[in-house]
Amino acid sequence: MSHSTGCVSYTVLGITKFLNENVWASGTILLVAGLVIGMAGRKMFPHVIGSFAGLMAMMGVLIAGSIFGWLASTAGLIIMIILAIAAAGAVGWFIRQSIWIMVTFLGIFSGFFLGVFLTSTVIGMSGWESMTFLIIVCAITTISGFYASWKHGEWLVLLSTSFVGSYFFMRGWTFYFGHYPNEMTVFSQIAAGEDVTLEWQFWIYYLVFIGGFIGNYIW
Repeated sequence: MSHSTGCVSYTVLGITKFLNENVWASGTILLVAGLVIGMAGRKMFPHVIGSFAGLMAMMGVLIAGSIFGWLASTAGLIIMIILAIAAAGAVGWFIRQSIWIMVTFLGIFSGFFLGVFLTSTVIGMSGWESMTFLIIVCAITTISGFYASWKHGEWLVLLSTSFVGSYFFMRGWTFYFGHYPNEMTVFSQIAAGEDVTLEWQFWIYYLVFIGGFIGNYIW
């Protein structure tokens, strides 16, 4: 895009718009991320997690620069890119030096999504839905993930990377073929007391997830 002076004005938020309008790109990113996390997450855990955290830090800096208009000039763009790279390196290094912080985060993250997955399974099989049930299940699985991260860290890394990798891989396909309920939409419908309808394709994705999880776990 261009601003009033006619120079090119860059915006990282445009990337978000592009991904929203081109679901194949979002799907491809999730497919690749799922394969990397699921198949190499345990073997190269510090490198994978450090790189992912560094990428998030880089994007955070660039998004902040975009919001405040610091990418509107060439000089500002160069400075923000340098700061983003520095932030990525610093965060990646810190995470690799403090790996148990990421193991804890992984346990909490995986525990929460396990709760979401279990709740979706109950909804799909019984048609019964309850916001209270969703909150309780997610709270239990999240706390369990936190506990496991401190007591069974090595096993948790294998289990969590297998779970997250297969989940991302499965969700990547949903961007191509659709017919899968968005998690936030499900939350909103349950909170509003609306019926959550799962189509038959949900069970195909379910089987893809289970197969991917087993494959990642024994890889």
